[in-house]
Amino acid sequence: MQLNTLKIKNKHLLQKGAAAVEFALVSLFIFFPLLMGILEFGRSMYIWNTVQEITRHAARDAIVTDFTNSNAMNLLRQNAIFRTSSGTLPAGPEISDTSVAISYL
Repeated sequence: MQLNTLKIKNKHLLQKGAAAVEFALVSLFIFFPLLMGILEFGRSMYIWNTVQEITRHAARDAIVTDFTNSNAMNLLRQNAIFRTSSGTLPAGPEISDTSVAISYL
């Protein structure tokens, strides 16, 4: 009778880490790609909304800016991406002040 009890206890000990291994496999192939997809979708929505705001901001500044100053266009581009110096948009390195194109009809 005691021999059967030891076999049952040993069987439970062998299965103890199975849930951790299964979670590691599921999280590796399902959870983390899903999480990264959600994060990238959020970042793309941030870029899309920020580009709309940059366009609105640049158009408004272009209307009220006096272009007699030769450096006014560069300042307007920097101000459109919410910066005081040359550079890129925070959390959006694909948008810089050089990518802001302002043209008149």
